[in-house]
Amino acid sequence: LNISHSVRNVGQVLQTYKDDHDSWAATLEYRYVAGSKKLFVKLESAIRDFVSKKEDRSFVKSTLDGIRVRHNKYGRSTSLLEPNLKKSAGGLRDLHALLWMYRDVYADFLPGVEYKLKEPAILGLLTRLLEKGFINQLQYNHTSEAFEFVLRTRQSLHYQSSGLNDLLDFEIQKKVAGDMGYVNPDYTKGIESFMR
Repeated sequence: LNISHSVRNVGQVLQTYKDDHDSWAATLEYRYVAGSKKLFVKLESAIRDFVSKKEDRSFVKSTLDGIRVRHNKYGRSTSLLEPNLKKSAGGLRDLHALLWMYRDVYADFLPGVEYKLKEPAILGLLTRLLEKGFINQLQYNHTSEAFEFVLRTRQSLHYQSSGLNDLLDFEIQKKVAGDMGYVNPDYTKGIESFMR
């Protein structure tokens, strides 16, 4: 588990929007864990007010540019033979980027003061997109099922690799496919079915 931290006042947190888009993306994932609830409410209110009033879209542009660079490095195709579950096209980072961009543009997509992590933030985003009519039920179902499948696959990959690993390479595909229930006496068909 990699945990990073920083110490900033409210003004410095808002300044990350201009100075450090990676830190701003992390800020958009905020939630109260412990400490002064009064200070957290002040921070949450400042972030919500800032997002509501700003018209600058440099974070969205930077995020889209980052997606292009990442896809060039880790693969643009969603049918790679050895995908990186986090960073290749269609991977988890694409959904995270979508979450950050919506939260950066629409204050009502930000988590509230009483936000508790009951479900992955991505599923919460998809629910909000469905409620607002940005996606239909079929799109919601397909995307949420794909997201959960990638999460389960990544969890199995970490377990089979005995640690952090996002590259689903040939050597480990059979083990992960077996974990995920894709068992076929014909080795190739089981893995092919899993990788689709």
